[in-house]
Amino acid sequence: MKKILLIASLVAVYTTQAQNIKLEAGKKITVVTTNNMDMDMSMAGSMKSEASATSVINVVSVDGDKYNITCTNTKLKSSQDAMGQSMNFDSDKKEDLDSEIGKELGKNVNKAIELILNKNNGVVVSKNKNDEEDGNPMKEVMASAGGNSAESIVSNTFFVIPAGKKVGDSWVDSSSEAGMKRIKTIQYKSLNADVATLNVTTVVKGTMSKETQGMQMEITINGTTDAAIEVNTTNSIVKKNTSKGEVNGSIDVMGQSVPITMKINNTTITE
Repeated sequence: MKKILLIASLVAVYTTQAQNIKLEAGKKITVVTTNNMDMDMSMAGSMKSEASATSVINVVSVDGDKYNITCTNTKLKSSQDAMGQSMNFDSDKKEDLDSEIGKELGKNVNKAIELILNKNNGVVVSKNKNDEEDGNPMKEVMASAGGNSAESIVSNTFFVIPAGKKVGDSWVDSSSEAGMKRIKTIQYKSLNADVATLNVTTVVKGTMSKETQGMQMEITINGTTDAAIEVNTTNSIVKKNTSKGEVNGSIDVMGQSVPITMKINNTTITE
């Protein structure tokens, strides 16, 4: 009997109890994101960039199984090298905000983006869809490797481990939307107190159609991202998310095909 109780207690220790995201209205989470990207678009040119951003996620209200939240970039710093030209931006510098590139990038600073977060599965959707941004074909390519949009930042801040999963388990989560299929393979590596460590491999494949500025585009993507995630199992908030992503694909428009290769390293830390 004692052996049975001991085994049962050990199973309880190494089994995840949290089944959803647990937040209260008024909760604020500071997220620090850093990433670097190396993109090659063949004859269209190449680009390298490094960026860091500090964002604040604010839980505005709780609505059943959903949280109404905002995500606000409070600080943004980036450097880019594209086709022989370098551009730098630091939102803390007034001269950068007044520059030509600063006037564009500055639009993303201290602007609260309204989002809805599903507490049961961590899915994030925008409340006010930006049609212009949605028409940007590069948004799909960036998202497949882990971008720094408000949706990506929030998605990387939470991870829901299914109830009953324990150290050593692995499982697959898949979804399909607009011609893109996303397959996640999760491995539960360890549990230390309330912090679980997981390895997550995400594969995104497919072809989707987009229309922007009156032009029809076919975007083909084959991307893989490997992530190491540390998540607090009591509330499903990710303490740290480190990922490496690689994308191969093409954008076909007006009879021309532009091949794309991209590598992205991304780190998200919550405070």
